[in-house]
Parts: sequence; C-alpha cells; structure tokens
Amino acid sequence: MKNLILVLFISAARLYDAQGNLQFNQVYNYSGNLSNSTPVSGINYNNNHGMTALVVPNNKVWRIERLWINGGGTMYINNYAAGFSSSGTLEITTPIWMKAGESLRCGAQGQNWYSINIVEFNIIP
Repeated sequence: MKNLILVLFISAARLYDAQGNLQFNQVYNYSGNLSNSTPVSGINYNNNHGMTALVVPNNKVWRIERLWINGGGTMYINNYAAGFSSSGTLEITTPIWMKAGESLRCGAQGQNWYSINIVEFNIIP
C-alpha cells in the first residue's frame, strides 16, 4: 500500500512540471545616451528622455546582471518604476529575472549615459 501511494504521488508530481530547464543563449550589452533617445511618454512625466523598451522574446528568460545610469534616472519594468536615483548614479547589480513579454526601459533628464548587461536563456521543456 505504501508503494502504491508513493508511485501515485510521484506520478502526480510529474504533471506539475511548470518551468522546464534554462539553457544559456547569448549576452546583450546595451549602452548609449538617454538625452539623445526617444522622448518618454506615459510612464513618468518627470523623465523627459528614455530608451526604446527592450522586450523579452517568447520562450526566453532574461537575467539583468547590471544596469547603470550616470547622473540619475529611473528603471522601468513593465512601465512601473523599479529603480530610481534623483542624482548621482543609479546602479543595480543584483540580478533581476524577467520572463517572456516583460519590458525594460530607462528614463532620465539631461545628458545621462546608460549601460545594461543582460544574459538570455532559452526555456527547454
């Protein structure tokens, strides 16, 4: 009887295999000047310059390794402020995981440089 329950439990647990495995795909490095980028509209009226949103592709997962904005700025994930510095440097070095369909954008006032390092993984079922 114990063996039957154990076999049923293991069989049922296999039905709930939710995520799959992650396989390294590539590294993205983005950098530029936010004051020369597209105007930000609808995410924060205080930040008048920003970058085009980066969107995680289908069947991919991103790990943001480092995000840096010189002179202050705001990091947005899905149009919500996730990091902010009014002056100085905004630097995020704790990894941030993003799933398919989520977006990342930076905004700032003035001549601010940005740098973003992203590691992309494939989701293997």
